[in-house]
Amino acid sequence: MKTKKTIALLVFLFTVCISFSQEHTELLKKMEAYDNNEMYNTIEREILNATKYILFQPFSVKDKDKNDAIKAVERWLIYTDNHTFPIMGKLYNSIKNDEYLVLLYKTTMVNYILDQKLNYNRTITCDINPPKGKTYLEQNDVQELHYESALIFINYLKENNQLKQGKGFSKIVASCEAKNLRKELFNQP
Repeated sequence: MKTKKTIALLVFLFTVCISFSQEHTELLKKMEAYDNNEMYNTIEREILNATKYILFQPFSVKDKDKNDAIKAVERWLIYTDNHTFPIMGKLYNSIKNDEYLVLLYKTTMVNYILDQKLNYNRTITCDINPPKGKTYLEQNDVQELHYESALIFINYLKENNQLKQGKGFSKIVASCEAKNLRKELFNQP
């Protein structure tokens, strides 16, 4: 009897693992069939889940589902018309020559914006037309997104032992560890 329960449990766990391992592959296929940008606005929860999968699971180049999750987030970024993402600033400039890191940084931005929208009913606007007298990067929403995304990004890299990225990035990481990240990112006191 115990052997039957063990076999049943193993079959169940295997089935769950298989279904999860194809989740983002299926999402990507669904997105490839979309014929207009508005359809991308209907899958925000799925994209948030994809960002969580990317950022909170160990990385493996051989993980097809993780690679498909990354492709799905990247595709959503290109086609969504509900959100603006300020891909700029000191952190971006320190990693812009590494396509993988840029994609991870964008993923942290998507994660933060969608988490705030779907779980806290907050909209981070990052308006492309800043208020009079302010630059784009001086807007509160833009700074909040950059700061919070930087924290997520740096923590992800720490947990995956990928912090050795060059002098500019090392300075940003050091400022994060010294609790001066906001000052470093925005030249603020």
